[in-house]
Amino acid sequence: MVKNDLRMQWVCNGLMCGLMATVACLPVACCAAVKQPESGYRVTRQAFQESQYMEAIRHADMLLQSHRLQDALREYLYVFDSSRSVPALGGARLTFLVTQIVRLGQEFPAAIKALRARRDDMERRVHEHQATEEDLVGIYQINRRLEEPGRTLVLYDKLKALGSRSSRDAAALAQIICVDLLLAKRLDDFMAVESHCLHSMIDSLVNGQLDRDFPASGDSEAEGTLLIRAGKERAVPVYGALLSLNRTRTATRLGRWLLGPQPDGHTYRWLIMAALAAKRLDVAHGLVQNARRQLSEAEWKQIVDLEQQLH
Repeated sequence: MVKNDLRMQWVCNGLMCGLMATVACLPVACCAAVKQPESGYRVTRQAFQESQYMEAIRHADMLLQSHRLQDALREYLYVFDSSRSVPALGGARLTFLVTQIVRLGQEFPAAIKALRARRDDMERRVHEHQATEEDLVGIYQINRRLEEPGRTLVLYDKLKALGSRSSRDAAALAQIICVDLLLAKRLDDFMAVESHCLHSMIDSLVNGQLDRDFPASGDSEAEGTLLIRAGKERAVPVYGALLSLNRTRTATRLGRWLLGPQPDGHTYRWLIMAALAAKRLDVAHGLVQNARRQLSEAEWKQIVDLEQQLH
């Protein structure tokens, strides 16, 4: 697992980078741009720690492939528990690394038990009013990968019920789980963080386009294309949910960003299918008409069957 692979994982798994609203989730170059270290020593120390943890992750991956499951778990947990102080690993720690531990848990249940124990510690700090934003993100990401998103919503409701004592944590958690709030049709809660949520999604799409069109040293155009696709895959259900809740104007704006300056048949297909699922035939018809005007013959073939469904 090379460094660029990890970078791809924490952005792809995490369109959530934008939703976390935390510097720790950004790629290494972005972290450096946001907060410059105070001394050359700290730069060297940071680079050393990052390299050390990357090597530990690679070692754990090899142990997993060799079916040395207990040793692999020990190595993954070492990175998870001791890398909070390395901002450049923040996103990978709470996305890719959690995913690897869950994957290990499919064969070695002790991995799931260990992950839940760490999640429970984060929740305890929330209830004791000692949680950091990283704790809130960690709770969300672990529950998401354990397929227990309802648990995060329950925590959010408990924080809201506590009133002013937990209002800061409740507001921060709402931003993190904004997509879940929308998909659960909790419109009042979603609307409180709607702008932040959609800005974060669009930021991810723009960053993917920049990486595709102007790849940085060591990156490739293909990486940017994958980032764009991952961002769209996460945003399309939001588009459909907005339509189903009659937030048509907001959905239309999001749809324009998803299509971008060079619309393609694949994205049009996603949007039309989302509109059909939301029972918004009016929107689906409009998308088909726009696609007919904008797409080449080859791209149009990707949605011609959907047009036929509308007749």
